[in-house]
Amino acid sequence: MGFSFPPKEEVQTRPQFSSSRNSSGESFVRPKMNLVALLAVLFLCCVSGEATLFEVGGSNGSLWTWRVPSNEDFYRSWANSTDFAVGDTIHFRYKNDSVLVVSQNDFETCNGSNPIITYFGENTYYMFDLPGAYYFISGELEHCAQGQKLAIHVTSSATLESPPPAPIPSPDMSIVGGSTQNKPSSSGPRNAIITIIIFVCVVLLLAIVAAAYRVVRPPHSHGFRDLKKIEMIEAV
Repeated sequence: MGFSFPPKEEVQTRPQFSSSRNSSGESFVRPKMNLVALLAVLFLCCVSGEATLFEVGGSNGSLWTWRVPSNEDFYRSWANSTDFAVGDTIHFRYKNDSVLVVSQNDFETCNGSNPIITYFGENTYYMFDLPGAYYFISGELEHCAQGQKLAIHVTSSATLESPPPAPIPSPDMSIVGGSTQNKPSSSGPRNAIITIIIFVCVVLLLAIVAAAYRVVRPPHSHGFRDLKKIEMIEAV
């Protein structure tokens, strides 16, 4: 009488993740990466790349861009010839002065007694986070009376086409209520901050791609197997 064992029947449970193998036996694991998140990163990079930094009054080589203009219509003409969109930033450079964000009525009358925001420090950056009208005047009210004030109308998108706007009126005219659209114009220069943002976005994107295709060695094969032994006894 003897005993013999038939070949073992293996019951294998499949791994809980999908993978493909290369010639060296390594398994390239592809995680279920959210495609929407990846597209969102790309979208944010594109949006950031479209934002523009404007020097108040234009890049005319002057050290101080926020000052009493030689022409009272200087800032009004500059604003009318420039297209501003949500996300854009304007830069005031000044000395011995300040920037007041005011209401429409205070803008018309050069009233600085009740400003919405007051800025000091020779360098002021103001970003437009909503569409609509924005009003700025000099903290030196006699400067405002000489034309050192700025009214800007911001559109919701830089690529939005719109009919020609009504120009921002001169000091002896009243402003009609309501936000208006601006004429299309060439964008201002890209600023260093935007360049850094784009660079960071690219680095993050590469990191996401690298993480999605990282190489992971699979666990030992016996970790995925449940072996069932069947013993049979043969009578001789």
